[in-house]
Amino acid sequence: QSETLANGSKLGDIVTPADSDFVTLTVGAMGSTDFHTAWRNADGSPNPKGFAETLSNGTYASLGYHMMNGVTQTTTPSTSSGTTEPVSTTESKTTTETTASAVTPVASEYVHNFTVNGSASTFYTISGNMNSKDVAVSYAGLTLTKSLKMETATSITFTAPSAGTLTLVTDTASKSIKVNGTKYTTDANGVVTVDVAAGAVEITKGDAMNLVYIAYATSGTSTGSTGTSSQTTETTTTTTTETVEDYLRGDADGSGSVDILDVITINRAILGKEELSAVQVKAADVNNNGAPDSSDALMIMKKIVGLISAL
Repeated sequence: QSETLANGSKLGDIVTPADSDFVTLTVGAMGSTDFHTAWRNADGSPNPKGFAETLSNGTYASLGYHMMNGVTQTTTPSTSSGTTEPVSTTESKTTTETTASAVTPVASEYVHNFTVNGSASTFYTISGNMNSKDVAVSYAGLTLTKSLKMETATSITFTAPSAGTLTLVTDTASKSIKVNGTKYTTDANGVVTVDVAAGAVEITKGDAMNLVYIAYATSGTSTGSTGTSSQTTETTTTTTTETVEDYLRGDADGSGSVDILDVITINRAILGKEELSAVQVKAADVNNNGAPDSSDALMIMKKIVGLISAL
């Protein structure tokens, strides 16, 4: 019979089978026996012992499944063959290019910033007077205001652990400063770069000026030259492959056929009573939503009873 709802839609046929319309609605105790074994015939075909199976000569014989007398698979279910699927991952790294123009930071092992440290240093031995007046020097993105006065008595010494490059930043362009007794002239930005050998190094007055920053880098370390920093991004794509085994859509228990035991397997997995392998998950997920659920179990049941032709 059909029932018409308030909105005019048809609810469909309503059936009300009694317990007597089924072979049995009782599941016998299995103990430690796995139901995959207990509910199969010797040839491997499913046999749930009549559980929830309508009587073949009853009122509802056309509904549900019938396995008491064996099962014959009339159609071959579609299979998903093993495939190799490339999986791409992207890794980015940033490099820095330098072109001649403005001043870039000094990447050194030994730096002394008079604005931050005054005349105190654990690497350099500094003897001289700090300038009581602030200066205004911009270097490597820094604003340098404190300085050491380069006077006749001023001396900065250190021991270079290996050959390297010494960079001196002053507040005066085109003037000289001495390194180990040799005069070197500052550029238009008041900066001078000198190659030094391993051993004792001394910085002294050439012309009157103020020293605001010292940086010494051993060979192989960037000493910071003039240049404009620009960032470029280099993208490396790494491709790996994942191989998916052959499986039969709907065959959640991995038996090689689609039957009521697959429905039970999915329901047990949903309840947390059985854990499925990766291949079983793919086989059970017939609605392709990413995980086995009650909708998959329903679709498989429809396939079993012939309501749909394929999964």
